[in-house]
Amino acid sequence: MGGKNGQDIFSRTAKFLQDLRTSLIQGNSEFTLDGVEYNTNVFDDINRIKDEIVHRLCTIGIMFERDAFDYMLSELYGGVDVDAIRRFVMDSPASDD
Repeated sequence: MGGKNGQDIFSRTAKFLQDLRTSLIQGNSEFTLDGVEYNTNVFDDINRIKDEIVHRLCTIGIMFERDAFDYMLSELYGGVDVDAIRRFVMDSPASDD
């Protein structure tokens, strides 16, 4: 069923997010997801990661724009940087302290 390696869009999206989570938890600043190289020390790559997350979620029907994603990261995870993305994929919102 579906595209790449017989996986449906939901499975591919879940795999992308799991691979992203694994790379960020391991503290890798450079990693490859679906053949695309990312470096979390490069501002443009951080934006590409966020764009890809938004794109992947939109393809499974979770519709929102990048500005809304940045707002959510800022409000729930205390910023729009790699640490906020890491918290998002680990689902660890910033405390209200």
